[in-house]
Amino acid sequence: MGTGMVDQTTLDYLAERLDDLAGEFPGSAVEVDLVTLTDHIGVLTHHLDNALGRAQDRFTATETVYPPERRTLAQLAEATVGITRALNVLAEALAHATQGYRKEAHPGDGHSHLRNDPATALIIAAEKYADARVRLTDVATAMRPTPAAGGISTPRSTALPATPAPVAGIRQAPTVHR
Repeated sequence: MGTGMVDQTTLDYLAERLDDLAGEFPGSAVEVDLVTLTDHIGVLTHHLDNALGRAQDRFTATETVYPPERRTLAQLAEATVGITRALNVLAEALAHATQGYRKEAHPGDGHSHLRNDPATALIIAAEKYADARVRLTDVATAMRPTPAAGGISTPRSTALPATPAPVAGIRQAPTVHR
């Protein structure tokens, strides 16, 4: 992310990286791979470290951080909460996906039929991935600017709206005047 002021460009960059990472997540249990999962955790940790480093740099220079940047720093801090939650979910996915290693390390620890089923463990890991994907895309969306209420629009007419013409094939209810 570089150094210097934290602005919307910083948030946009991080949002794009999070969207890219979430887009790489597997969509099914057969796609879950331990090496890739640990890589995803590492990449997400890297993004979190960068975000925290940028915030720390700016928090130590409080005399030069003005209100607009303070709002952006607050958004960045909120994003780190979401990133941390997604990271936690990926760590849970890793714990489930490594059930085979657990069985080999502790042969008597497998009293649960779910723990002994590799397919179930990978399904749970894939569900965790899906949860992490939603969390990351939500964080990315929250970091992007929202359009102003109403957006760009044409001026409204002050005239009363005309009664809509009947559409062929659609029966209009009769108008009752009281």
